Amino acid sequence: MIYSMVPAAVLIINLILNGESLIKYGFLEKKQGESDRVHVRYNHFVLAACCYFFVDGSWGILYEHHDIPQLFPAIYSFTVFYFVLMLLTMLTWTRYIVAYLDKHGRRTKALLYGVWGMVVIGIACLLVNQFFDHFMFSYNEAHEYIGESGRNISYILQIAFYAVITVYMMSVASKGTGREKFRYSAVAATSVVLGVFQILQINYAFLPFYAMGLMIGICLVLSFVQSGEKKEKEIHDSIANAMAQDYEAIFYIEIETGEFISFSKSKKYLTINAVEAGKDFFKEALESIDNCVYPEDQEYAKSFYIKEEMLKRLEGRHSFSFKYRILIDGKPRFFLFTVSRDINEQYLIFYEKDIDDELNAEKIQKENQKKTVTFGQIAESLASNYDEIYYVNVEDSAYVGYAVNNLYGQLEISKSGEDFFKESLDNIPQVVHRQD
Repeated sequence: MIYSMVPAAVLIINLILNGESLIKYGFLEKKQGESDRVHVRYNHFVLAACCYFFVDGSWGILYEHHDIPQLFPAIYSFTVFYFVLMLLTMLTWTRYIVAYLDKHGRRTKALLYGVWGMVVIGIACLLVNQFFDHFMFSYNEAHEYIGESGRNISYILQIAFYAVITVYMMSVASKGTGREKFRYSAVAATSVVLGVFQILQINYAFLPFYAMGLMIGICLVLSFVQSGEKKEKEIHDSIANAMAQDYEAIFYIEIETGEFISFSKSKKYLTINAVEAGKDFFKEALESIDNCVYPEDQEYAKSFYIKEEMLKRLEGRHSFSFKYRILIDGKPRFFLFTVSRDINEQYLIFYEKDIDDELNAEKIQKENQKKTVTFGQIAESLASNYDEIYYVNVEDSAYVGYAVNNLYGQLEISKSGEDFFKESLDNIPQVVHRQD
């Protein structure tokens, strides 16, 4: 019973710690997006660990009563499942690492082929142990467990494989930077823990060391990999949410399928029946143009919503923009549309922004600038008839004096003062003829 308490405890702790992930992402990769498949692979590892904890704990309970002949078939079966699930945890851990690294090179393939090979060989050995020769494990006449040489060889091969994974992960971590390097190192440390506790399991067969190693490994992943990614995601979401305030809507589109989700912050935008998610962005966008785009701009707008054309415009650059008028409450308003790729080039990010007020403000500013330039030219043209011009504030008598180039009528500030009238009276004796 004491043996079983450890697997039972870590099983409960494991379910509590990973319950949210198990419910949120499930176990089917096909139902998840590319970015969520890593979480599904992690769930596979957690599920394999849970099954191992259950079998390990159940074996411990049953083995305490191995002297009861009726229980022996169950004890033997759980022993077989024990070895199978140990192999399965190694398989699911390796597949999680491959998905986490998102690499497709020869080393990654070698890891997958290697772990699948070990699983197949391990199951074959268990079948041989069952039907031909008990070289993995056996039970004596008193139904007492005996670990044979094949068991130790199997453990040593698994430990060697965990060592290979550790070296590979440390190699990847050495090329990383910042938090990414730290997370890769945590994954490598988890592989070390699994290997070390399997060594302990060899030496102490009647103690649940591998169960403890699995739980420590899962805690390492949760503490230094999953929680770090969750925190970064929260930061990214906060940044994205702040940036989204400047846009009427943002669409996140899977390039291959056209499936999309949208985020809208604008009540005005919701008046044109924008949907939050859909199966084909390009088809739905084209269908909506006739209803929500200003008639004169409809043909122009349709040219941008052909997927091949949009991807062609993105070739050689990160993004491109275009604008046309959208009908909001029956009135046309200019919108700016920007399309960009995500960092993995598997999704398009499509932004919509109402720029009608900005365009109107810019138009007014240009008109004012034009008026200013026109009046300035008129003033300088008139100034060609004078030598000097004073611009006096009638309320406080402050002034600015402009010297005039008579040839071109250009004005240049020559001086300024606080009291035009007083200074003029002071200067009259010096610059005006005595008779005047």
